[in-house]
Amino acid sequence: MAQHASDDPVISDASKCIKCSNCINNCPADAISYVNDVITIDKEKCIGCAKCIAECPKRIIKPESTNLETNVFLERLVEYACMFTRKKPMVYINVLANISSSCDCSARAPLPFTQDIGILASKDIVAIEQASHDLVAEGHKCEDAFLKESGVSGLGQIEYAQKLGMGTRKYKLVELK
Repeated sequence: MAQHASDDPVISDASKCIKCSNCINNCPADAISYVNDVITIDKEKCIGCAKCIAECPKRIIKPESTNLETNVFLERLVEYACMFTRKKPMVYINVLANISSSCDCSARAPLPFTQDIGILASKDIVAIEQASHDLVAEGHKCEDAFLKESGVSGLGQIEYAQKLGMGTRKYKLVELK
């Protein structure tokens, strides 16, 4: 929740609640209850995990504000990844296929804007992201394919990851057959 939104969840329209109790039964903080037969979220107890949002079949529980500045959201993605990179050595794999202007977690992604490129692997998350960015831009015949297609460049994330010491933007491509 903290990665995608700036505030805790809210009930958008309590009159649409069907009282299934999915949100109540799945809330790890016990922050949701019926008060005078109306579903409510106790802001003091809520931990912002977003489980209630995922569990509500009527989609009446929503983030209070999802209008984060683009840079804030992208920096949060890097910070969350940074935590995992510090735990133990990893190998990162990027599959450069079906690349569209939407987030790869989107169920309704638009059609790909470039051909499939291949698979990259690296022990350096920053280098693999920079190489992926460069290969997609080259395939799309422009300097920044993501900026061109979605209005948002991924270069800021790569720069921020390097600034946090997660790796280097320098890379060498080695083609395997």
